Amino acid sequence: MKNEETNNKKGKIKIFLVIGATIIIFLIVIVIAYFLNKRRVDEKNSPNQPSEKQYDISKEFGKNYPLKGALPQIKQKKLKKEYSEKINKIMNGYNKEKEGNDKDKFLSFTAKQLDTLLRATVPEEKKDFHLKMVLAFTNLSKSLREGNDSDVQESVKKINNLFDEWKKIDNQG
Repeated sequence: MKNEETNNKKGKIKIFLVIGATIIIFLIVIVIAYFLNKRRVDEKNSPNQPSEKQYDISKEFGKNYPLKGALPQIKQKKLKKEYSEKINKIMNGYNKEKEGNDKDKFLSFTAKQLDTLLRATVPEEKKDFHLKMVLAFTNLSKSLREGNDSDVQESVKKINNLFDEWKKIDNQG
């Protein structure tokens, strides 16, 4: 009987030792994680690292960045060129498609060009023109879907006038 009691005591002691060792290891891991995280935070906030306040955005966007129209000239020129290419592509495709007699194909083309216009990044000085183009293509698309030939002709006339306007605008700059 005494032998069983000592074995039970030894078993309980082993269980408490294992639980105690597990708790101690767990606490050590927590302490190590805390100090590693604290070190990482300290490195982020050290004065050697440039903070957001220290970053000089004018180096990237020019000294007039906070002012209206202060994007770099190179990016503006690239934006104007890309926009001009998109409009010229739409104009060329439009002139080919309007000559055809397939209204469904013309409607599909119109929807694709309207999507292109809506996704385009527009230079500031071309925003009024762009809005007119979006409205004209929207009206054309609606007229084609409804089958209203007089509205289709009116929309085609507006778009042709806009393309004439575009040729003047695009040659200016």
